[in-house]
Amino acid sequence: STSVPAGGGYDVTVLLEQLQAGPLFWMPVDVAIMTGSGTQTFVAWDSLATQNFTFHVAQAPLSVAIDPNEWILRTVTGPLVAVDPATPATGLALGAILFYSLT
Repeated sequence: STSVPAGGGYDVTVLLEQLQAGPLFWMPVDVAIMTGSGTQTFVAWDSLATQNFTFHVAQAPLSVAIDPNEWILRTVTGPLVAVDPATPATGLALGAILFYSLT
């Protein structure tokens, strides 16, 4: 995921990929974005093999969690890594993209 300053806050873009061999699923995926003032949870309606979602937060993002409550049956192949909160910057990658495969 990445973040860039936008409209008095930050736009956080997350890439989700469905890697399973079978059919694609249309499903809600929770995306929790942590900032200095707390956590905002958004819902991405994932339905394609590869999809980008952009969410707006008022403060610089510190980390992102995809499906934080582990509702999706999946295999995670790329953990998310938190950004150093002292140095949020334009275009700074928040961590590895989370790829998942539905089982």
